[in-house]
Amino acid sequence: MDAMADVVTPAVTALSQAATTDAWKGLCAGLVRIFSRGDDSEAERAGDDLDRTREKFIDAIDHEDNDRVERLKARLALQIQEFLDDYPDEAEAIRELVEGYETVDGSADTVHNVVNKSIALFHGKAISGYNVNVNLPSDS
Repeated sequence: MDAMADVVTPAVTALSQAATTDAWKGLCAGLVRIFSRGDDSEAERAGDDLDRTREKFIDAIDHEDNDRVERLKARLALQIQEFLDDYPDEAEAIRELVEGYETVDGSADTVHNVVNKSIALFHGKAISGYNVNVNLPSDS
């Protein structure tokens, strides 16, 4: 298996795209679990490292600094590759984790959910409503 193409690149793509979304928490928690390999102190360190990486991605994206985004992706790719060099048996776990966080690009293997909650006041009464949009894969 070519870890760079099969695991590292999709993981970096998922992380960089999730950095500005609520998907970050789930993806980060999954990676922390994999990276820590059951060691609580390692889990804390891995979580802190990923959170700092997220902050850097957000800052670079907010400032439209594409060069910095690409450098951050390269650094993250190196970190994941080094982890896989030490623990190649974890490649499948990372691949499975990031499959659920792929971007919606219209391909048949993507699923996208959006849930919006609205609260409004009407004559002094709070009214709450939900709007759920689900784009499921096509049957083709």
